[in-house]
Amino acid sequence: MTRRRAPSGSSVADSPRPVASRTGSACSGSTGSRLPRPLWRQRLIQAERGLAGGLRRDSTFFAQFFGWSIVLPTGFVLGISTPSWILVLLCLTMVLTAELLIQSLRLLLTDPERERTAAEGHALALLSAASLVSTAGAAIVIAIVFWQRWLQLI
Repeated sequence: MTRRRAPSGSSVADSPRPVASRTGSACSGSTGSRLPRPLWRQRLIQAERGLAGGLRRDSTFFAQFFGWSIVLPTGFVLGISTPSWILVLLCLTMVLTAELLIQSLRLLLTDPERERTAAEGHALALLSAASLVSTAGAAIVIAIVFWQRWLQLI
């Protein structure tokens, strides 16, 4: 055991503490056994990896975030109300969720080692249509919210 000086000036013996490894699980210094991560943390890490992987794989996310970089400052400049902010953020989140789901289904349907069947081609076309509908719907709702606020300001 090591000794350290307590704030009052007396010495206090340190007890062995678990050391966090790079993966985030705690290890005891002498035994090397790992404690399992809680389920909520495993899901959070998996969600973070999925979001990061999705952002790296598909260029549509860069277009989505470019749109966000226009929509969010415009909302601040127009001074939209709290319910309008909720609606705008719900639209943006819906589009991002739809794109992630579409990307995961495309990943499952697309196998580069074999030829695509007609059903898979139809499914991929439907996924593209779903992406278009979610993006267009969100754009229309956000445009209505902004237009309504613009008319109030004039």
